[in-house]
Amino acid sequence: MTQVRLSTEALVFSMVEGIGSRGACWLSDSLKVTQEMNKTTLGQKIQQHGICYIRNFTNRNRGDWCEWKGMTAGTSLPGQDVYYNHWQQAFGTEDMKVVEEKCRQQEMEFHWGPNDLLRTKFFTGGYEYFPPMDKNVLYASISEHGTWFDTHIGLKDLQLWVK
Repeated sequence: MTQVRLSTEALVFSMVEGIGSRGACWLSDSLKVTQEMNKTTLGQKIQQHGICYIRNFTNRNRGDWCEWKGMTAGTSLPGQDVYYNHWQQAFGTEDMKVVEEKCRQQEMEFHWGPNDLLRTKFFTGGYEYFPPMDKNVLYASISEHGTWFDTHIGLKDLQLWVK
């Protein structure tokens, strides 16, 4: 949830056996990652400038969309456009005005594009203060960001609009 102003209160981990290597999630030592990132030009830029998360959301009511999970599982239908997340799902509403209010509450810039596609921008620092250690720890992720999906089946060929 690094792309919004809300943080999780607790984490839960579980694993289902028999799924092979798909769905694996890596855990990392945030203190070591912070230490190593701070040695890089990228880490220094994140410290100085923060991060901008840009997300593009499709409109569930436009077109014959197939969730990307269906595409990777081979259950999509020919001719369906592939999506990751509709704005209706992400914001829990069909009302564009409610979406706009939620964006404002989270201090996100937003823009409606063709066919009611939604593009959001969220600016935040890359670090979060961790009181027990009196340290700033790297708190950034590209999960949920467009660059993370660049190679997903179907999404890599999706024509996105840019403003």
